[in-house]
Amino acid sequence: LFETRIGYCEHFSSAFAILTRAAGIPTRVVTGYVGGYRNPFGDYWLIQQAD
Repeated sequence: LFETRIGYCEHFSSAFAILTRAAGIPTRVVTGYVGGYRNPFGDYWLIQQAD
């Protein structure tokens, strides 16, 4: 990450979490989908990869 500056967002967030934990700051990394839309015609939520 530091030499090539190439990586996914999870790589940068976990590197930041390691740095903050080393500084004594409690840190948590959370990934996944957020939100979604409830289908008014059915009893389920619609979660899309992209809008």
